[in-house]
Amino acid sequence: MAVVGMRDGDEGGILEEIDPEEQGHSNQDFWTQACVSLARRSLQHSCTPAILLDRTLKILWTNPAFPASFGGRDTVEGQHLSLYFLESFDEQARNTLYRSVNSAEAGYCWYGRLEKRTQDQLSVIANLVILPLFGDEGQTEPVAFQGIFSDISAEYRQMLKTTYLSLLEAARLKDNDTGNHIERVNRYSRSLAEALLADSEYPEVNAEFVENIGFLAAMNAGTEAATLTV
Repeated sequence: MAVVGMRDGDEGGILEEIDPEEQGHSNQDFWTQACVSLARRSLQHSCTPAILLDRTLKILWTNPAFPASFGGRDTVEGQHLSLYFLESFDEQARNTLYRSVNSAEAGYCWYGRLEKRTQDQLSVIANLVILPLFGDEGQTEPVAFQGIFSDISAEYRQMLKTTYLSLLEAARLKDNDTGNHIERVNRYSRSLAEALLADSEYPEVNAEFVENIGFLAAMNAGTEAATLTV
């Protein structure tokens, strides 16, 4: 039986019939290749980051929008999803992920929030939905998966900024000295963090730390000021 798809190594070429006997694949390999090829073509030009995964959740392919958000396309393919997003998966989360994509009751689907951290860039925070890819109509289990990301980093940081500005305005309603103190703590904390970022002796200080420390220090200063006036 032949199916319409793309042959290996064909990024955006013309669709053609692929015959499993001609390709020398097993039936399972044939359907995996066919599903991945068709899904790859549909996601290639999407502005939304997307990935294709095998049955073990190893990353087979990423579309161009993925490295634009997460970076490192060449280092991604071949890695397992839970290892690439290691910060987001403790043992419990990893077990939940694998149970979901192997469960008919769960629809072989998974939805969750992931975070990707690097030393010199702000963390990327995104929601991910994993959906199954099936072969022929007789197959009851997926042969592969597709993952669609929704980058919410900007919304998350805007929420933090709004919270900080609200705290600042509330403090200034009390008195300007408290409001000015909170603003100074924000600036000083960020300046110190930027200095530590430039020092290789502090690898735990990254771009995300610098971005957040001013807000967190200001929140702490505001809480202390409120406590002292009670």
